[in-house]
Amino acid sequence: MFNLKQEGAPDLPVIIKSLQKHPVSHVVISADFLRVSLDEKVHSTVPIHLTGESDGVRIEGGVLVQALHEVEIECLPQDTPEHITVDISALEYNGAPIHVSEITVPAGVTMITDGETPVAVVNPPTVEPIVEEPLTDEAIAEVEALKEEAEEDKEENAEKS
Repeated sequence: MFNLKQEGAPDLPVIIKSLQKHPVSHVVISADFLRVSLDEKVHSTVPIHLTGESDGVRIEGGVLVQALHEVEIECLPQDTPEHITVDISALEYNGAPIHVSEITVPAGVTMITDGETPVAVVNPPTVEPIVEEPLTDEAIAEVEALKEEAEEDKEENAEKS
């Protein structure tokens, strides 16, 4: 939220409703604002930032999966946070996820997103099994020929020295 300054008129408290950006340079080419009342709550979508490092990832080799990237909140316009921070340090390898209901939000902010929605979890890595196929007679013969060539090269190098 910020105040929009106008010539000859009082400042208006506004929030950005939408932005249009150039598809290549990503420069803002248009912005739509929504005038807000400072004493009425607004619904907003706020991004989630994960902090910390889970032992399930660092030690056990798990894969962190962020299932939810933003949440819906309700608060007064001036109380709207830029983002919601979620500490993932307590996540365990192949354990229970962190749910929206476990997120601590700033004072004056009410969570609208369903509390049972998972935010992040540490899953085991997906590893495809290595299937070893037996060597064919042709492959065995090729390996033997390469061994013989290596031995001959070794003998030639020894005679030159």
